[in-house]
Amino acid sequence: MTIAGSDSIGGAGIQADLKAFASIGVHGCSAIACITAQNTSGIRRTIPVPIDMLRDQIEAVLEDAELGAVKTGAIYTAENCGLVADLFGGRGVPLVVDPVLVSTTGDSLSAEDLVSVLKKRLIPVCSLVTPNLSEARVLSGIEITDMDSLHRASEWLLSLGASGVLIKGLRQGERISDLLTMSDGTSRTFTSQLLRGGEFHGTGCILSALTAGYLALGNDLCTSVTKARGSLFEGMTRAYAPGKGMRIIDTVGVKLVDGEKAEILHRMVSLRHEIETRVDTRLLPEVGSNLGHSISAPEVEADVAGFTGRIVREGGRTRIAGCPQFGASKHIARIIISASRFDPGIRSAMNIKYDERNLRACTEAGLSASDFSRENEPPDVSSMDWGVARAIEQFGSVPDVIWDAGGPGKEPMIRVLGHDPSDVLDKVSRIARKLPGE
Repeated sequence: MTIAGSDSIGGAGIQADLKAFASIGVHGCSAIACITAQNTSGIRRTIPVPIDMLRDQIEAVLEDAELGAVKTGAIYTAENCGLVADLFGGRGVPLVVDPVLVSTTGDSLSAEDLVSVLKKRLIPVCSLVTPNLSEARVLSGIEITDMDSLHRASEWLLSLGASGVLIKGLRQGERISDLLTMSDGTSRTFTSQLLRGGEFHGTGCILSALTAGYLALGNDLCTSVTKARGSLFEGMTRAYAPGKGMRIIDTVGVKLVDGEKAEILHRMVSLRHEIETRVDTRLLPEVGSNLGHSISAPEVEADVAGFTGRIVREGGRTRIAGCPQFGASKHIARIIISASRFDPGIRSAMNIKYDERNLRACTEAGLSASDFSRENEPPDVSSMDWGVARAIEQFGSVPDVIWDAGGPGKEPMIRVLGHDPSDVLDKVSRIARKLPGE
């Protein structure tokens, strides 16, 4: 269950919490403690829900369902905070307290006296309190500038009675550290690379919701925090910007991608016979070929499926050696990723043998083509990223075929691009039909 504020843009608060629960297979119940009028740039107005209405929401759930864990977010008033402490202090349900005082955009999400009641009544009965640096400073009075002060603030908060304290966001160069300290005397420091590209909306809400979700699934506190951070960072890698301000974390999208990947692998398996019968062996390079198919908006090589053993010539026939797998072909993946940035509809590609005969057949098949020269390749760039982008920019759009004549240590190659594997195979078949008979 989440007891928090409502976020009208859907990136934090109740809305983000419920999506986070759903992303790990947990059913989410909710009680709205305050209502905000906000977007990705800021909060216009906040009003608390009357305490009797908050009580009715919580008790309606408690009468009907057995809760696995509870988390609080922006509960806003001291009265609401005291109510939650009264209702859950002795219930024996894991309680994660995200002591939200200010939004990521800098707007206040707390009324007077909230901090005092948090310290005296709610934090002492919780399983975990998850302040960021500024919240930890307000609660503890300790300025956190390094690992030593981070440990001191954590121990001070732990002394209030919480079973665990997770202080988030100590920046040290390009690294971010979170410190988990537990009442059994153990602690763990989590360190990760700073993610660039602007701020994210709702990180604290989502992390605490995921932690509560993993606790509800039966994990211990340290495991729950570890898994929650992993799920959070997965969602951050797929963050998007629905508005003009901060990006929103896509926790549900991670699961949708898993489903999309399963469909792609199934399709690749079903195409096996078609590939082996339609691809002319004269189009296969000595190093073998591969056919790739990506998820929507691919970003990394693991977003593109290919065949582990490539497409090869076996005697006089085309054969697929291996099975479809994401990340199986770095070469094809870079082509698709680069091309999809110019045209999101391009999600498939296949490399074929470069020679004058095959190149001429591409033109005779009516396919558009562009090329790049490796002689002009700048140092310290990905050949495929640079080369594909160069060919597309020269052509003005994504062509059917991108080729290069190779270079020192680089085999020349023709790449056929398309919207999906069937589109690519149709183009490859058109090329084969224009080859002279042997």
